[in-house]
Amino acid sequence: MRYFFSFCTLLLFCPSTPLKSTDIPACMLNYRYGPELHLLLVDKSSHSLTVYSNYASEPVAQFTVTTGKNAGQKQFEGDSKTPEGIYFFTRIISSPNLPKTDDYGEKAFVSDYPNPIDQSEGRKGSGIWLHGAHDPGKTSSPNNSRGCVVMKNEDLTKVSKYIYLNQTPLCIYDRIPYISEQEIVSRRDRFLSRLSSWKQAWENMDTQSYIAHYSNDFTSDGMDLNTFRRHKDQLNRQYRYIRIILDNLSLYSFVNYNVAVFNQLYLSDQNIFNNHKIQYWYNSTQNKTVILAEKSKRLPPSDQIEVDKGNWVTVSQFRNITEKKLLAKQEPKPQHDRQTTSLTFTYPGVQSLKTQNISDTQVEIELAFTEKSDKWRFIPVLSIVRNKQTEYVSLNGIQLREGVPANPEIGTLLISPVHRFSFHLPLDSQPRSLTVFLVDSENQIKQIITSIFTP
Repeated sequence: MRYFFSFCTLLLFCPSTPLKSTDIPACMLNYRYGPELHLLLVDKSSHSLTVYSNYASEPVAQFTVTTGKNAGQKQFEGDSKTPEGIYFFTRIISSPNLPKTDDYGEKAFVSDYPNPIDQSEGRKGSGIWLHGAHDPGKTSSPNNSRGCVVMKNEDLTKVSKYIYLNQTPLCIYDRIPYISEQEIVSRRDRFLSRLSSWKQAWENMDTQSYIAHYSNDFTSDGMDLNTFRRHKDQLNRQYRYIRIILDNLSLYSFVNYNVAVFNQLYLSDQNIFNNHKIQYWYNSTQNKTVILAEKSKRLPPSDQIEVDKGNWVTVSQFRNITEKKLLAKQEPKPQHDRQTTSLTFTYPGVQSLKTQNISDTQVEIELAFTEKSDKWRFIPVLSIVRNKQTEYVSLNGIQLREGVPANPEIGTLLISPVHRFSFHLPLDSQPRSLTVFLVDSENQIKQIITSIFTP
């Protein structure tokens, strides 16, 4: 998979150029922007499903549908109401696998209702599908479903070619609102500015600013916001740099929230992750848009990045470029006196890490460095998980403040290339990662190396 690095400059930081004034669906913030995609818009009041391309103001196609027997926003299971909001299709069910309890036609596209906004506002229920019907009478009445959006089989076949799972939005309204293109551009630029601020705070490893972009109700992998903050703060102390590269960005808007869909490449000096992400930005009462939830799915590893138009580099080359820029910032400027001198730092590197469980409460570790030096010290810090909380342990005499040595001057000298030592662990704890802090002759931490392992 390839990524365009200058996307951040071209798309996130540059205001869009307004075009002619045209009334277009308010949800389509990606109008004439980003990759060309299709949207499905359902108007419950007119019993219609309209297909739009984000690069055209006129509909691509329009079909008659039937929706829930009862009017209004869906609130709970069995209320026979069709929900209103932005949804994505998660899977397709073909006719042989469809339930026999009702007429679902040839196939069904399963939506992700309730989405995170629905859940935060207390709406419940499930099984909201876009599906066909064998019986013509099923779709002849305007309100004849238990909450699904239902259309003729032949119409669903025509619509199917526009649908991509986890990518094509289904925007359902009681009555679709239309706004001018100038207003679309204005709303999109405000959203892009907020998205850019989030990305920049992440790359700057500014935990406080980064967390300010999230709702107090945000959760991730079982972590509440405070736990998520501590997790990010720990990672920021471990990494020398973080780069976030976004691609295929699409933006949508509903009454009180925005949705961003993109591919995200995460690069640090130690890790690389590639994900497809859907972000839900909620308009909070403080007149601030914050991230309420994120859905993320792992993608295959990336191989190349487009750093400039037509200029592709491998991930390894990109890392080298980033390392050089980072080192250039860290190197002291030459001092101009009778002669000019420049200083560079050479760091010993960790060549290998071996661990062995001696018992349930003791782990033995062997660290091999690429070189020995009587000018460098190292401090190993083991992070462990106990009772779902992260704790840190180190060698005797080392004082830690949130996992960082407070007295680096008593680190172990690198007088040999191989060092062996043991950690005594609390009961019912599991080691998670080992971080090695390299300390120079002036007792300054100059490099942090982290290895994540399963003992």
